[in-house]
Amino acid sequence: LKIHHCGLYVPDLESSINWYRDILGFEVHMRLTIEQIPAKVAFIKRGDFFIELFEVEGRVPAPEEAKSYGTKHMAFVVENFNEFMDNLKQRGVAIVMEGKHGDIGMAFIKDNSGISIEIVEVGAP
Repeated sequence: LKIHHCGLYVPDLESSINWYRDILGFEVHMRLTIEQIPAKVAFIKRGDFFIELFEVEGRVPAPEEAKSYGTKHMAFVVENFNEFMDNLKQRGVAIVMEGKHGDIGMAFIKDNSGISIEIVEVGAP
């Protein structure tokens, strides 16, 4: 198996497209509307990886105390961890945690919708 994409609910499709483009270098691959949900959808792509962003009118975030199953986070590996993190800090990205696992840099950030993203340095297990 090879990973293809993950799907994320976001409150504002255009804001999320812009964030993933400006901060992580994703580009819009395709847009569509799914009338059955109804949802506005955009597939964004970087390299071989896609994120499917869903904007569904009226959807609200789960309360903090909710204990539900589902996606916890997605992770991206970077070549130069310190340089990448410095760039995120300069852009005002929300950094939840940053540290080392042994000699390997790792961090958790939040996207513009509050979704967790892990950043790991090359060599991470």
